[in-house]
Amino acid sequence: MIFFENSIERISLLVALERQFDGPVLITSTQGGTNIEEIAADHPDAIIRHPIDIIKGLSREDALAIADRLEFRDEALEDVCNYLLILFLTIVLYF
Repeated sequence: MIFFENSIERISLLVALERQFDGPVLITSTQGGTNIEEIAADHPDAIIRHPIDIIKGLSREDALAIADRLEFRDEALEDVCNYLLILFLTIVLYF
């Protein structure tokens, strides 16, 4: 699990392999915090699951859409987008 924290809030990001999506999925929550399992149990509608095409990877458009769903705006939207892209590249390169 990866944590991203800015001066406003903390979010957790998880990349997992899920059978229902037949590949990697970026999982995060609009609730913030670090215990995504607890959030999923209490607020299942707050969980964002974004499948990632294993051939194409995570596109900038996908990363912006995820950051937007997390309700980041302006400069923070771009920052989170860039962190998501770096996270995915790191996973591909090192795992």
